[in-house]
Amino acid sequence: MPDRRTQIMEAAVRVIAQAGVRGMRVEKLAAEAGVSTALIYYHFHDRAGILRSALEHINDRAERYAGDAFASTDPRTQLEHMLLLEIQGTTAVRENSIAWGS
Repeated sequence: MPDRRTQIMEAAVRVIAQAGVRGMRVEKLAAEAGVSTALIYYHFHDRAGILRSALEHINDRAERYAGDAFASTDPRTQLEHMLLLEIQGTTAVRENSIAWGS
């Protein structure tokens, strides 16, 4: 079971993927995470803190699932691996791609 902060960050990625950065509202995030807005403010202080942490979380997730791509030093192999990840469309990859595009 993920800790509360991770639970909130996973929910933040989903909200950003659905509504974009401008559409990310604390109330919407709280509902998605199943926590109170007070708990979100406790962990992240303000909306800017939430967004900063969410983008760091997206980067960390991308590094975890893309790490194998960089095991090779061949740029073509790296690119092929990254493209295969995008095509597979796992939830984490899809949410990351959408969130970064918003």
